[in-house]
Amino acid sequence: MGLNSYNGAYSIKHPEARTKPPKTGGFLNDFDSLCLSHPGTVDYIVRSMERIAELGFDGFTIEESEEGFWYCECEGCRETWHKGVEPVEAKHRANIWLLNKIYKAVRAVNPDAVIGIRAFRQPPLEKDPAFLKKTVESMPGDIMLFWAPGLYVPETEFPKWCEAFGRHRVWARDTESNSITSTMGRLYRTFKSNMLRYEDEANEQVIETDIRQHLGSVEMGVHGINGFMFEWFGLFMHLFAHGNYGWGSRMDPEEFFPRVCALNFGIWGETVLSVMRGMLTIHESQMPIYTTPFPFQKNRVTDGDIPAILAAKENHPKLLQKIEQLQEASERDARLAVWRPHFDKWHNAERRNAVIYDMMLAALDYEREQDPAKRDALLDEILRLNEKDFAIAKEMFFDVNPVGETGVRSCMFPYHEIKRLIHNIRHPESPDEDIICSGIEALGWLWL
Repeated sequence: MGLNSYNGAYSIKHPEARTKPPKTGGFLNDFDSLCLSHPGTVDYIVRSMERIAELGFDGFTIEESEEGFWYCECEGCRETWHKGVEPVEAKHRANIWLLNKIYKAVRAVNPDAVIGIRAFRQPPLEKDPAFLKKTVESMPGDIMLFWAPGLYVPETEFPKWCEAFGRHRVWARDTESNSITSTMGRLYRTFKSNMLRYEDEANEQVIETDIRQHLGSVEMGVHGINGFMFEWFGLFMHLFAHGNYGWGSRMDPEEFFPRVCALNFGIWGETVLSVMRGMLTIHESQMPIYTTPFPFQKNRVTDGDIPAILAAKENHPKLLQKIEQLQEASERDARLAVWRPHFDKWHNAERRNAVIYDMMLAALDYEREQDPAKRDALLDEILRLNEKDFAIAKEMFFDVNPVGETGVRSCMFPYHEIKRLIHNIRHPESPDEDIICSGIEALGWLWL
């Protein structure tokens, strides 16, 4: 749960209690953080944690927000937390203070509860040992770490955290590559090979990185590991990776992946793995004209990507045929039947991929084109493909429209934002300034 984040219901009912972002700079309170100076907010947060402990849970982990470039600008918070420090330090001070209040309240209810935290991932990513030492000294010694450290740092950072906090306090790392698809508008992504120019991306949430982290955890002899499960596009692969490498296996992943598929799917294992590794997913936000930040894909498509896009277009019919073979086989083979809904999701995602490839090529044509009439026609083509992409998504998913009850309009599908952006290109005299963010709570990671 949130450490003054994910307070959606309360902040909807009490919008005046939300943190106050700076008036300039386009900052968003997308974690629903509450102003700790506003009457009643601290009592609400602490009492909520007490109530969870009273219900009998044997423990919980709390997660701080990652809005590292600003902190509440109200007079009370500026006086209490901001004095002489940057916003990132103000937030850190406030969160440590709140963490200690929660700790005392929960311990009074259940002295044996496991209390964990996912925190300290604000910039700079690679921490000064002095910062880690000060952080250790500022919090109780029996608060465990469920995020130590982030996956977007070199492996050399992990031993620093183990030494500072103690290996017995490290219960988990950021092994949540399975969560990434939940941010991608239901497009598929599991392996490095599913991404365009993976090596240029700051966010390394792929299964190969989960395995690397598990190997490091075993090597350091920490208390435990974890694996976050949000979506099932990657099927069973993440579960097997967490289990296999978390127990100390040193198996080469290139041996592990086919073994897992053969174990689960028998004669169909090779087909399943070839589909999983063969899909190239390009998010709609990677078009050059998509200027709204999207936290999980930094790369914008360029002319240098055209060969990879054309190769994916050529491979598309073969991939679709393999998925359809798996769908048909699942009707005859009881071993495959349970996986049919997942094969159907792959089919939906791969059909969308084919449309998005054409959208990217049209967007690149738009960037190169000089003739105004032809540029306008290319915008029409992008809009046509946007509708086609969205129509396929709607065949399977219902959460396709923007929500804005918490004060930040957002939608997991970029369809609506693409229409807004193209409207603004065509009508600069009457722009639509109502941004529809993609990525939902993940916007906090934009500093990556």
